[in-house]
Amino acid sequence: MSNVVQLRPADATQRLWEAYRVLAQRIADNPRLRVDVEFQQEMVRAWKRWADAYLAEDAA
Repeated sequence: MSNVVQLRPADATQRLWEAYRVLAQRIADNPRLRVDVEFQQEMVRAWKRWADAYLAEDAA
């Protein structure tokens, strides 16, 4: 039996965004994990570009 769960792209993207949000909060809460703010902002922009492209591809 497979443990793979099939998700719609929007559901998968939502779960990925939630995982990123949790990670970002943990980084913000722990000074030892903090990284350069510009890097964090670029990471968010790259993540959003990926999610937007992924959803656009699914809609097409």
